Amino acid sequence: MKTFHSASAPRRRNRNRKACIRLDQVVTDGAGNIVNMPLTNSLHCFGNPVEYYRGEFDETSKWRRLDGTITEQPSGCAGCKSRAACGAISIERIGSGIDVTRAFQSWENETARLSREARYSHRTFEAFADACEKAAWTTSNDKRLAEKRATDAARKRRERLAERRRARRGKPITEKFLSALEHEFDIRRASLTVAVRAPGAAPWLRNLTDRSISLTCDVWRANAHLSRQCRGEISAGDIVKHLTASNKCYGLPNSSLRSRVIEANRRICRLEEDGSVSGWHAFDYLDADSPRSPGREMNGVKGRYNDWVVLEILDS
Repeated sequence: MKTFHSASAPRRRNRNRKACIRLDQVVTDGAGNIVNMPLTNSLHCFGNPVEYYRGEFDETSKWRRLDGTITEQPSGCAGCKSRAACGAISIERIGSGIDVTRAFQSWENETARLSREARYSHRTFEAFADACEKAAWTTSNDKRLAEKRATDAARKRRERLAERRRARRGKPITEKFLSALEHEFDIRRASLTVAVRAPGAAPWLRNLTDRSISLTCDVWRANAHLSRQCRGEISAGDIVKHLTASNKCYGLPNSSLRSRVIEANRRICRLEEDGSVSGWHAFDYLDADSPRSPGREMNGVKGRYNDWVVLEILDS
């Protein structure tokens, strides 16, 4: 579950006004943890007791049109279509632990006669917020939403890469391109070697041998080299031919080398998508004579090299 806002911190106003979560759509384990609910974006406050009671007296904002009619607009918790379900979950969570229950009752008893502003700045409300944060209730929506965002981000990166490949025309292999390619090759090999040998590395990384690291980087370089020359998709067979011509076949027959190339391609996609190893990102070489070459200057900032730049736009 997302960390609760401090009781004195400003509240978020940008909430999903289209979402309508009904109580019968939410399943809990009886202890305040949500095990199933509709996948919803921009409604992290759902079921948060602190946010729910801070919005207890929210009112819709009103404004007058030119014709004199008055229109109401949702503001804070007022007008939220999921408020009824949110309140039920908040009450369940308050009663799920003795510490939260006592903190809530203490706040209710000591601030019953205070004004709204004074109630939420009272020390007992701070204690109530701290108790809720320590309860650390979980919500299935957070995990599923993070997975969906990661999946969408990976899909968008693949689509951008495919679009660049479709739009790319074959270009000559220049000395500057080869120099840039070798530089990026060295960066990737060094960073992958460090990541593999780092304590606590993921199993799929720490199980790589030096031979696998070299092959992975050679496949990456071959892919970049071939992408420069042709417009279509690069097949595993194309990479095998390139490696063989470059005397990088590792003493393997074509059938075995092709299997290793396929594995390396999958590994490269994973490295470029999850960002777990620094230096592995989408590589685009832009010639110095490109009409919009960001390598020479982009938004007034000099590129990493005079005639090329590596671009990777991260999804938020």
